[in-house]
Amino acid sequence: MSADSFYLSSQLLENKFFIINSSEARHIIKVLRYHEGETIDLFDGLGHRYQGKIKKIEKDKILGEIISEYKENNEPEVEITLAGALLKLSLIHISE
Repeated sequence: MSADSFYLSSQLLENKFFIINSSEARHIIKVLRYHEGETIDLFDGLGHRYQGKIKKIEKDKILGEIISEYKENNEPEVEITLAGALLKLSLIHISE
């Protein structure tokens, strides 16, 4: 997995193909200089990650194919319980 991961709306993912539009595509093409044939890491914000292959680059659009998909597990292995301490009323100063 590369250091760069890009958000992919589930609406732009269909039948193992994806589309990245607008400023995100311009950033990938112009700044990061990705080219056709390169792999790209994607996520949908719902716990799914994808590795895609760029098939076609247009001016403000990237068309690609999903080559692998996996579910991301971000849940911690340790369960933590927090509890607040109760203070004695005589120690609390109430200002009016």
